[in-house]
Amino acid sequence: MDVVREIEFEERSIVLLKEKIKSNNDLELSIRHLENRTNKNASIFNGKVGVSISIDKLKNRILDEYDYIFLFTEGERYNKNLIKVLPEGTYISVRFTGTHENSPVYYDKLLKYIEEKGYTIIDDSIEITLIDFGLTTEKSEFVTEIQILINKS
Repeated sequence: MDVVREIEFEERSIVLLKEKIKSNNDLELSIRHLENRTNKNASIFNGKVGVSISIDKLKNRILDEYDYIFLFTEGERYNKNLIKVLPEGTYISVRFTGTHENSPVYYDKLLKYIEEKGYTIIDDSIEITLIDFGLTTEKSEFVTEIQILINKS
């Protein structure tokens, strides 16, 4: 936990909705929109739904608002107009105890690491709460992960 790591990921597919998310209320509403667009119940979203900050906001360190909500497809079929393919490659990642409210500190940590290594950000962030209200009522047990795709050259 709290350790910046470089992880190789294979190509992954997500259902992506462009939504401005600044608060928990916005997040709840966006989850309802995702339910409607995918015809799925949010109860099956545990660990598969996430939020994203655009590459432009990452580069400008605007970390207080999300631009997208997404759902990992995990082989299920969805309207291809809603699908975004996350490229395979090296992602700079950190897992931490907490929720999206705690993430700006960790984005800052990741961005400093990327800067120090001379890496280039090449896509929007991926942020997933792996353990949340679906698995525990204790916020102190929540686990969130942030991933940012980079180019090393």
